[in-house]
Amino acid sequence: MENAINKTLYKKVVKDAKTKFDVWPSAYASMWVQREYQKLGGTYSKKDTGLKDWRQSKWIQVLPLLQDGKIIECGADNKETKACRPIIRSADTSITIQELLELYSVEDIIKLAKKKNADMDGRVDWKNLKFTPSK
Repeated sequence: MENAINKTLYKKVVKDAKTKFDVWPSAYASMWVQREYQKLGGTYSKKDTGLKDWRQSKWIQVLPLLQDGKIIECGADNKETKACRPIIRSADTSITIQELLELYSVEDIIKLAKKKNADMDGRVDWKNLKFTPSK
């Protein structure tokens, strides 16, 4: 929001997004906010809102990959989105599945992903393999 010039319009779009999306905050909801805000005439003080790198990272669900070797993309087309990680690093995007596997065991990552899947409002610190349940 710090880049949004019309703060009132931006807050209205965020309020709409919170009713439209089951998961808030999320990258997909944030991308929708960005598009909707601009569609309604909103502008940003900087061109880059940080979402371009995220979209190029190819995010996939953790459990299907680690348990069955299946690649299931996360996102708007997949309403069953669960714990996700990127498989491609783009600039300063989040830690990838491969980077996690270099730090931790498959079993530990699966255990954390299962916690996240059971409580999608909870927060995961993937770098430190910590889960904070929702309240």
